[in-house]
Amino acid sequence: MAITANRKANRTMAASFTAWLEFIAQLATILTAFLAVFAYGKYLLERRVKRQRVEDNPRAQKVSGKDKGQRSLLHLAAKLRMTGQDLMDTAFRSPYIATRVTESCQGFADRTRLEFNLERKAN
Repeated sequence: MAITANRKANRTMAASFTAWLEFIAQLATILTAFLAVFAYGKYLLERRVKRQRVEDNPRAQKVSGKDKGQRSLLHLAAKLRMTGQDLMDTAFRSPYIATRVTESCQGFADRTRLEFNLERKAN
């Protein structure tokens, strides 16, 4: 009789432990989904901030009439503390930044410049 009661107690404890583990697994699933949405939102926000930083610098120069709003990648990388990859990615995504290539005296592509346009690019 005592053995049967002990077995029932063990089964009840095992069922309780299994239910607790299932609860923790469901909670982890929900938290993972929230974390993924938060991380994606942060990524989009950072990308937008980078685009605005790249657009603002040449925009101010072009609007003031000081120059054409062109900047080399090296100039922008130093001023904005961004990598060339980040700058190119941002420029390709921006509706106001156009990429221009200058030629060397031999006629080869020499430098890549980013130019701010007051009108949006045609897609």
